Amino acid sequence: MNFISLSENLITQVHPDTFKYNTQLKFISLSENLITQVHVEIFKYNIVVEELDLSRNQITQMHPDFAKNLPLLTTLHIYDNPLGCVVVPDHVSLVSDYLWGSITPRQCPNNCTVNTYYNQHEHTCQNCPYGFYTTGVGAINCTALAQATESVYSPLCHGDTLPFSNLGDTICVPKNIYPSSDVVHRNFDKKWGDIKMNRSSFKTGGLGKKTTPDQWEVWVCDINHPSVRGGGDSMCFTFSEENHVFVPWGLNSVLRVVKS
Repeated sequence: MNFISLSENLITQVHPDTFKYNTQLKFISLSENLITQVHVEIFKYNIVVEELDLSRNQITQMHPDFAKNLPLLTTLHIYDNPLGCVVVPDHVSLVSDYLWGSITPRQCPNNCTVNTYYNQHEHTCQNCPYGFYTTGVGAINCTALAQATESVYSPLCHGDTLPFSNLGDTICVPKNIYPSSDVVHRNFDKKWGDIKMNRSSFKTGGLGKKTTPDQWEVWVCDINHPSVRGGGDSMCFTFSEENHVFVPWGLNSVLRVVKS
């Protein structure tokens, strides 16, 4: 089977393993449902998909790596969603339904990241105000923390923490170490073993007064991170003990945790 349609089924969420046993699909239609977000791992088993229909849903934002598991994707239907702009590779065609007056949003500008919203008048993305957030890219408005609701993929954050989308999952990060807006899209794919084996490239330390015991205790700065390579700076990350992931923090030139 290389085609599947789940259109008009009142679907609100799609589990990441939905298409696990349909690895030969070339066309997937999830149109005319009630889907609000597309988890980055939904299509991880479907690398041969060429056409995807997400039109006429309630998708308000897209994960910045939305198409990372769809290398052969050439056509995307995503019109009639409350999106400001769309994030897809340049080789993917965005289809509009002109017959019904449905126009696909424009491709997002390069400065659009998590925790920004799209300004259609200026065709640019702007940082969410304090106390507001997005877990994806292309949103028309940021969400107030007071409006956050608990779901399978987006936990409700309590106390002095804010939600942050990290590699497809949403985790709660303390406000005092929350990623700065200019680095939210930067990832760190190393393991602690890599760091210990190459101490000349990585610097580590404790968070001191910013520590949350047994949850957020250490940071690591990468001198050779692609985003700063050759620039004399370091890209720094904190580590979530609970989720076992590195989370972007900021540039050392701003944080000054690595002393020269």
